[in-house]
Amino acid sequence: MSKVLKLECINENHGMSAEMLAFVPMFNDGKGLPNRYWVAEITGLSKKYKYERNFLSCKKDYTKANSTGTRGIYAYYTLEENKLYEVKDPKSWGRTERYFCIIQDGELVKLEQEEVDALSWLKDRSG
Repeated sequence: MSKVLKLECINENHGMSAEMLAFVPMFNDGKGLPNRYWVAEITGLSKKYKYERNFLSCKKDYTKANSTGTRGIYAYYTLEENKLYEVKDPKSWGRTERYFCIIQDGELVKLEQEEVDALSWLKDRSG
């Protein structure tokens, strides 16, 4: 079973006018790596970055965007069971929440750093 995670892309298109936003497709595949928000599957350990990550692409929805594109843009990520994810989720202009999670019975379950570090399969996948 999978679950769709919705993140608001705060300050995504700062400076874009309503006319410019009108030309952006309603849903758009995420390209590149946004620095304020992202979702990554954790696939193993890394000596350089602590975890090996596979950054997921998203579908973006601009239908609720304000006139400058700073609020109301949402990114949707599909998360699957039996996978470990790290999420960077902007909650306001100045605060971002970063957490680990899994999908269990169709629900998102947040994990503490200690729980992630204790996962035996993760230790077996060192890079």
